[in-house]
Amino acid sequence: MSNRLTAEKFNAMLSRLAEGLGLGTGKVTQVQMAKVLGIRQSSISDAKKRNSIPAEWFLKALEIGGIDPEWVRTGNGPKYRVLSDTPNGALTVTELHKRIAAESKRELSEEELMSALKRRFPAGTTIEVHFLMGCTGEAKENAE
Repeated sequence: MSNRLTAEKFNAMLSRLAEGLGLGTGKVTQVQMAKVLGIRQSSISDAKKRNSIPAEWFLKALEIGGIDPEWVRTGNGPKYRVLSDTPNGALTVTELHKRIAAESKRELSEEELMSALKRRFPAGTTIEVHFLMGCTGEAKENAE
């Protein structure tokens, strides 16, 4: 990942790296970038002279911000990765959001609902539950 680049490609990659690290999309100083990456400002000056981003910067960005090195390199694909302890278990943030959304739409079993309520409310809390007619017109239980 440390191949020599054109100045234009180098600057585009450096801008994406800054954006991914939360430094914004505007003008970012070498001092700001160095501080976030935990390196000396002179290291960034040296990289600019060489038009080459060291592989360690990609790894550090992945480590501290979940930033996808391929996105920094090309600008394509997801900006962030969610890491996993299982092989092939890494998800993009987009995929994780999709899974959470799908899970939140799933109907809970009575056990899951009661467990969630017990975790949410302190012992001794009284909860009144009313069931309404379902979309199919079937009568649902009315409980307190």
